[in-house]
Amino acid sequence: MNTNERKTRKRNKNYTKEKHIMEMNPFYHLEYRRLVKDADFWNSSGQYWLGQECNRRANAILIENLDEYKKITHSEKLFFKNYE
Repeated sequence: MNTNERKTRKRNKNYTKEKHIMEMNPFYHLEYRRLVKDADFWNSSGQYWLGQECNRRANAILIENLDEYKKITHSEKLFFKNYE
């Protein structure tokens, strides 16, 4: 197929993209970046439970589930949960 003969895809002009919560509120964008950075730090330090908690909260921001993001599990509960 020649480059001049490429098929073009028709775009839907009625489609409007909804803004993500990180675009509307910069706090959540900064918080997402901080949580990802903290997760990398904790995972590289061997504190996998803390890293997993940071990843859970960061993913909640990505899917715009703020109730899940606001649930904070304290570190002593994460540690003792795995040893009971």
